[in-house]
Order: sequence, then structure tokens, then C-alpha cells
Amino acid sequence: QEQGLRFGEDWHDDGVDAGPLPALFLRETAEGLRRNPAPLYLFLGSDFPINDANGFTGLQAEHFAEIRRTGEPRFFLDPDLGFQTAMFSDVASARACVACHNGEPDSPKKDWKVGDIMGATTWNYPEAEIGMSEALTLADRIEHPPTDAFVHAAAARIRAERRDWVGARDAVGRLVRVASGHALAEWLPWSAVLDGLVTAANGDLDEGIVRVQDGLNGLRNVGADAGRIYALLTLGRLCLAGAQVQRGLEAVDEALALCNERGHAQEHLSELFRIRAALLLAQSTDLEPEAEDLLMRAYDVARNQTARMHELRVVLDLAPLWVRAGRNAEAGDAIDASLQWFEEGDSAQELALAQALRARIDENAGP
Repeated sequence: QEQGLRFGEDWHDDGVDAGPLPALFLRETAEGLRRNPAPLYLFLGSDFPINDANGFTGLQAEHFAEIRRTGEPRFFLDPDLGFQTAMFSDVASARACVACHNGEPDSPKKDWKVGDIMGATTWNYPEAEIGMSEALTLADRIEHPPTDAFVHAAAARIRAERRDWVGARDAVGRLVRVASGHALAEWLPWSAVLDGLVTAANGDLDEGIVRVQDGLNGLRNVGADAGRIYALLTLGRLCLAGAQVQRGLEAVDEALALCNERGHAQEHLSELFRIRAALLLAQSTDLEPEAEDLLMRAYDVARNQTARMHELRVVLDLAPLWVRAGRNAEAGDAIDASLQWFEEGDSAQELALAQALRARIDENAGP
């Protein structure tokens, strides 16, 4: 609107130079989803609907009352529908939305203001959790390029976390093809970051750092703050591996500032604290007290988020500090507390490291 583009209900009409109002955009998206074979449904409802068919009832009405009270999303199983449900507040973001509803003769509420919660975007889907292979299959069935890009990027990240570098490389290649073929500007720099991570893991650390930096620059250009945080974390990790301590600290500190200022990507907070602590220890052993404080913060965040692998990684960095300080019992207890969340047979490298460290602590304890 600031650039002069008009939004209105007549945006589809011939000769009209206008964009759809948010509610109309969602309606178009919902219709598109209905035409796809994937079991994913979208509904925009309200407690003051112009059309009674768009009113919330039953369990959804109860959850929407909480959304109106708190503004926070709601996630639940709706037994009447047999689907998982996610509800997100629909905020009046444009004056045209407010004017449309206030001026509609059948509207039950005519004093809407910009910023009001007018309703909720409501998604229905069959399962609370699905595996990565099923998610990729579902994305292909939806035939929606931004969704494809998101899922391939997530697959690359998850496979990289699991050190499945062949699978990560394949996911990055798929992401590049989708992003290039559909001019998805934000996802091309994402692919550069992920490609840099895989390149470094395959032995070319310097080239990996260059590619991650290129991707980071691209994410800055498109204003993708959440992507920047992941890229900065990745750059910090690679700089730690390459003994580029100062550059790594600068990257991590920029990411932490973004997390604190804008609330983005809190799932990376524990790892950011952990990598910063490792960089400080690489800089000087005199910084061990500050590093331990950071590791304790990382530990608390990981436990609060029930991020079990992040918790274990923190413990693997924290326990050796405690062992050197003669706090063997605390170190052993922390390892045991983290290992309890994993099942026998899990093959993550961190589990083997933790079990070996626990065994060394027991050996040093003596009879």
C-alpha cells in the first residue's frame, strides 16, 4: 500500500490492478490445497464471521478464545474431525481489511481496528509428527514450490545434523533445483549455506567457509533473519574447526544479538552458547570460567526446550571442565542424566563419545 498498490475484493476482475486482501489470499490457498491429493486443509474462521459458515464451533471455538486472550498459537487433536489442528491468530494488518469488514452490511462487528485479532488461520493435518521421507513425499504431492523448498532445506539440515552427508548433498541439490526453477530468492542463499556445510564436512573446510559466507551475504540481502541466524551458527562452527576464533566469535555474537533483539530461531540458542564457549576456550584457557557460565546457560536452554541432542553436546563440553576441576561425580551424573533420554542402539556419534567419557570417569574414580 505504501508503494501505491491497491488491495480489494475485485482483484481477480479483468482490468483491475490490485492485489488480494489477506483473507482472499488465504481463501485462494485453501482452494488450491483442496485440489491437491495431500491431506492438508486450511480454514480462516472467526467468532464474528460475515458468513456463518466461517464461525468457529466446539473445540476450535474454545481454542480460539485462548488465542484472542493470549495471541499465542494453539495445537491440538480435534476428535470430531479426526485431524490434528493448528490455529494461528489472523491480525488485521491492512486498513482495507478493516474497512471491508466494518462496511459489510452482514458483518456482526463494525468497529474493527488495524492490529485487532479478527480470526484464526486454521490448519488440519493427519499426524502430529511424520518422518522426513514422508514429509518429502507430501511436499511433492502438494506441488507448491515454496513448500518443496522448505522441506528440502529442512531435510538437508536434519541429515547434516545426523552426519548423513550423502543425503544432505542430495537434499541441497533438490533445493537448488526448486529455488532456481521457481525464482525463490530466499532459498538460493539457504542452499549456499547448506552446500558450504556439506563441502566442509567432505574435507574442504576453507571452501566450505567461503560458501557459507556467500549464503550469509545473500540472506542479509533478502532480509531473512531466521536464515541468517542458522548461517551465522554454521559459520561459527566451521571457524571453530578452522581455528578462526575471532571470526567465529563475531559470527556467533551477531546471531545471539538477532535472537535477543527479534526473538527469531530460539531453537539455535543452546548451540550458539555452546559454540561461543568452545571458541573462548580455543582463544585462552584463562577464559574457562566464562566458558563454563555459557555452557551452563546452553544446558538450561536445551533442557527447557527438551532438545536432548543439544543437551548431550553441552554435557560433552562441560564434563571435561568439571573433571579437570575434580568434580568427577557431577560430570558423571550429568552424562547419565543426558544419556537416559536415548534408546539402546541409537547410533549418534555423540552417544559413543558420552559413553566413552563416562567409562573414563569411572576408571579414574578407582575402587
